[in-house]
This record gives sequence, C-alpha cells and structure tokens, in this order.
Amino acid sequence: MKNLLENHKIILSFSVLFLLVCSITVTIISNNQLSDSISITSSVLLSIGFLVIFAMIFLDFIHSICNP
Repeated sequence: MKNLLENHKIILSFSVLFLLVCSITVTIISNNQLSDSISITSSVLLSIGFLVIFAMIFLDFIHSICNP
C-alpha cells in the first residue's frame, strides 16, 4: 500500500478526481451562466485527463505483469 501511495500517477489521479467532483458541484450549485460554462468546460477537460491517467496506470500495470 505504501508503494501504491508513492506512485505519482495515483496521487495525480486522486487530485484530478477531486477537482472533477468540485467542478461538477459548482455546475450543480451555481446559478450564473458564465460560471456554469467555465465549470462544464473544466469538467470535460478533467474527465479527459482522468481517462488518460487511468489508461497510463493500466498500461503500467499490464507492463509490470508481462515483464517481471
């Protein structure tokens, strides 16, 4: 578990996930159109970033299994 937390991709994915939740919360709570459009745009970009980070973690996991 300690090795898992030292991996920078895991920490980055948790921080992106936290920012994504914050952005979605702002979208739901906000009544301002400018704030909504900025938070929706950031939600889309953070979702793409989260998928890329997840793909990199998955590929590293597959690489560690195939090359012991």
